[in-house]
Amino acid sequence: MGHVDGSLAAPPQIVDGQSNPAYWSWYVRDQYVLTWINLSLSEAVLPNVINKATAFDAWSALATIYASGSPVIIGQLRKSLLRLSRGNETIHEYIHRAKAIYDKMLALGAAVTEQELVVALLDGLDEDYRPFTRNLEARLSEVPLAGA
Repeated sequence: MGHVDGSLAAPPQIVDGQSNPAYWSWYVRDQYVLTWINLSLSEAVLPNVINKATAFDAWSALATIYASGSPVIIGQLRKSLLRLSRGNETIHEYIHRAKAIYDKMLALGAAVTEQELVVALLDGLDEDYRPFTRNLEARLSEVPLAGA
């Protein structure tokens, strides 16, 4: 956790005019942590940290974004929800992915309703599902998430 929370600060890069091996050891570990952070992020979030030099810088940027309920992140998530498309996923995977986006939006304090989630789910289904989705859309106010 030291690289992420800043409690393990970088040692001096140069000591007595010489390259400091402790710094390079710290740097390699920090870059591993930074890479792990970057690989853990969605494409929507990654641009916010991709140019950060240290794990602490990246983590601090994420903390700032998410602590404030960032309108930018909420907007990106809303776009993801509105552009939802099932593709080759199973229905279960598709609903799970949509619900994850919805949950992230709620966690950030976004004003999003379960009905918006259901509409996005229905809109993202292909033509094979149109008879089913038209029927559901006609009764949309009655459809809970568990029924989608």
